Amino acid sequence: MPFLKYAGAIALLLHNVGRPLYYWGSIERSLRSFADLSAVIAQLIKGA
Repeated sequence: MPFLKYAGAIALLLHNVGRPLYYWGSIERSLRSFADLSAVIAQLIKGA
């Protein structure tokens, strides 16, 4: 079944391309939430 072979190759390609993108997205998200957290802490320090 050549179709299954192609589907497997495409799935592997998408997996290899998608994984770094997913990790980069989660890194970016955690950096953004860290920036939000530090902004909140800065506001608390200013308010105190």
